[in-house]
Amino acid sequence: MSPSGIAEAFAGLEDPRREHGQLHQLLDIIIIAICAVISGAETRVDIVDFGEDKQEWLKRFLELPNGIPSHDTFARVFQLLDPQQVQQRCQDWIRSIKPVLTEGDIGDCHLPRRHQPQGHFQHEAPPRSGHHRASALQERLPWSG
Repeated sequence: MSPSGIAEAFAGLEDPRREHGQLHQLLDIIIIAICAVISGAETRVDIVDFGEDKQEWLKRFLELPNGIPSHDTFARVFQLLDPQQVQQRCQDWIRSIKPVLTEGDIGDCHLPRRHQPQGHFQHEAPPRSGHHRASALQERLPWSG
């Protein structure tokens, strides 16, 4: 797996949603959430804000056929996904990027607080040293707990 192989890591993940009415690609939802969390998102609203702010950049590598999903869509999808399956794929991806991470790659970027916290995925862990940053990222992802 290549270090940037986030799509490769999550390819083939079982999509538990019914086909009818799907407006957003599963991989788009997962990648937006991961990018947002890496950038400091703590809530579903933060993830949507990140997606809307970075939509032009995201379109360079995601399909986004119906734009950025709503915070309700993120919640619904992450509630339906098998957490063990997603966590395993996330761990595989994190292991693949660990060798190329340098101090400050993860954990130093933050979103401005535009909303009061709602629906926290997890409480933010205290800052960690460089070799622990990848595991800190994993702890903050929506399906981690």
